[in-house]
Amino acid sequence: VVAAGFESHSALSHSQQTGEILPELPYYGEPLQWHVGFGSGDPADTPEKRFGRIANPTVHIGLNQLRKVVNALIKRYGQPAEVIVEVTRELKQSRERRIEIQREQAARQEQNTQWRAEIKAITGFDAKVIDLQKMKLWTELNPGDVVSRCCPYTGEQISLTMLFSDEVEIEHILPFSRTLDDSLNNKTVAMRRANREKGNGTPYEAFGRSPPGYDYEAILRRASVMFRDKAKRFAPDGYERWLKEDKDFLARALNDTAYLSRIAREYLSLVCPPNRVRAIPGRLTALLRAKFGLNQVLGLRGEKNRNDHRHHAVDACVIGVTDQGLLQRVAQASSSARERQVNKLVETMPEPFVNYRDHVTRAISNIVVSHRPDHSHEGRLHNDTAYGLLGDGMVRYTKVVDGQRVREPERLSVIEFAEPKAAHRHGVLPDGSPRPYKGYKGDSNYCIEIIRNQKGKWEGEVISTFRAYQVVRAHGIAALRNPANSVNGNPLVMRLLINDCVQLAIDGAQKRMRVVSINTAGRLSLALHTEANVDARNRETEGDFRYTYKQAGSLQSANARRITVNAIGDVRDPGFEG
Repeated sequence: VVAAGFESHSALSHSQQTGEILPELPYYGEPLQWHVGFGSGDPADTPEKRFGRIANPTVHIGLNQLRKVVNALIKRYGQPAEVIVEVTRELKQSRERRIEIQREQAARQEQNTQWRAEIKAITGFDAKVIDLQKMKLWTELNPGDVVSRCCPYTGEQISLTMLFSDEVEIEHILPFSRTLDDSLNNKTVAMRRANREKGNGTPYEAFGRSPPGYDYEAILRRASVMFRDKAKRFAPDGYERWLKEDKDFLARALNDTAYLSRIAREYLSLVCPPNRVRAIPGRLTALLRAKFGLNQVLGLRGEKNRNDHRHHAVDACVIGVTDQGLLQRVAQASSSARERQVNKLVETMPEPFVNYRDHVTRAISNIVVSHRPDHSHEGRLHNDTAYGLLGDGMVRYTKVVDGQRVREPERLSVIEFAEPKAAHRHGVLPDGSPRPYKGYKGDSNYCIEIIRNQKGKWEGEVISTFRAYQVVRAHGIAALRNPANSVNGNPLVMRLLINDCVQLAIDGAQKRMRVVSINTAGRLSLALHTEANVDARNRETEGDFRYTYKQAGSLQSANARRITVNAIGDVRDPGFEG
């Protein structure tokens, strides 16, 4: 296989084996059989059961969603001439690691809030993104000792006041023009004159021979107290260690390491020639997004706005114009900036085409976000705590107070459970059925069914997940999803589940909103289809985001109706029926 010109047997994709470009993506398990296992091989089974699936559930879902989006785009626009995939973080993370990441993000936000106040006290102005970067890089000069925070090259102490003067600037440790690495791991703060004398070289190339005014051994000692990944860049082989196995910076920049991205590239080669499917690293997307001024499309204070789902589309607008030629121009612009001793790298780099930012703004403003609905009734039925039944709606449970286990009575509506095999222990009811002896608090609601009463008014009937199971067990799935009647047999206006979208009038304007939650009383929590991280933002006391709350009656007065949004953002609106 290698002698025939291919990398290896495992690298052979369907199109490389046959030369065929398919009209659309099939289920991934069929062409990528060396990545899946445990298929039945029975043609009568569903594709997922017949061919098997990737064990990682995130990758499995991601590839299935990728198929829906790509096939919808092909149906609308035809076969792609080129596909560019952005390499994201590695997806194989445990629940504990995801929780740890959330804690780290919260800590960073709290730290940034503190730094903003300090910076404003020093400069008299609101902090910009570059100011926050300076603060972080300054602390990394010596995390444990403020007095020892010195320029890594000259050894001059950098005070907090000096940090925001023209004497100190942010500097790339390994030349940006040779690495395209704009991450904070490749940055530090240094005296302006040292940055100029360092030029477009690595620390070793510029100061390895200890020219007048510089001591390379002292530079390494000052770097040794920094974080490990940053400190090793000051070493004589820092650039070679950064390159690792790659031959040059472009190969290193385009090196994809995320599992999903590797599989996606191979999968997308089925509908596009393999040499026209490329991956770029996310850090380049962030860099170019800032250079093109696209953070202002949705962002606040020039920062990426992760509270708007459309920030992914902004990234896509950058990814779509990022080719190897553009990466080379970024590097050349950076090198030129060094030669002219311009502080802000590639700030004069032109837009990809005329009115590029205007086109991006127009496209983003017209996007309707497609949320993946889950209409399955299968889910968690109840919370973990078991409550003892005391009668008359009272229950009791055990909890620990000051190290002592106590039983607390409470009035609470719970799902009652009986055990037929233990009737001799708990007794029976007058009708002979087993007596319930414990209860659990329901954990979720399956849906809310909006029905029309005899007066033509809308009313809400909430179906809990527990009840949905009972309906399916007794009458089948069709009874739970009857398009004309509710579970209770009433004329159905619409059935709403979590992540369904509705269009309604609010303050005279038409809004498209997503169902975030449904409570037992029939109140819906709604958020605009573009809003992200809504639960945490709604809990914040100082934020300006709040849910929109509606019940069946107010939905009717707002001319609400359920709409659907397909994978590429097309909206199907049946209109309001009264």
